[in-house]
Amino acid sequence: METKYRTLQTLYDIVKNKPNPHEYQCTPRQIILRLLLEWDVILQHLNSLAEENLVSVQKIESSVGISITMQGIERLKSFSTDVPGEEINDNDRHN
Repeated sequence: METKYRTLQTLYDIVKNKPNPHEYQCTPRQIILRLLLEWDVILQHLNSLAEENLVSVQKIESSVGISITMQGIERLKSFSTDVPGEEINDNDRHN
């Protein structure tokens, strides 16, 4: 799995237990605490994922809000059959 998709997986891990995971706005801090990458690298990943419509990155006051899109969740589901050990649990899926 490409590193940017691990960033997408991390974002999903943050929101998967929320009632509407695709509506939850993550903060940069939430992502940085879970990834062993510099913010500049994470931001590059997020921008690339946003170009694919897998995440939404929005400026909120003096910070940034990041959310996974339904398309992003579907992309991760497609990886679950391709990458052993990277599966999304059926219990974690929100349709």
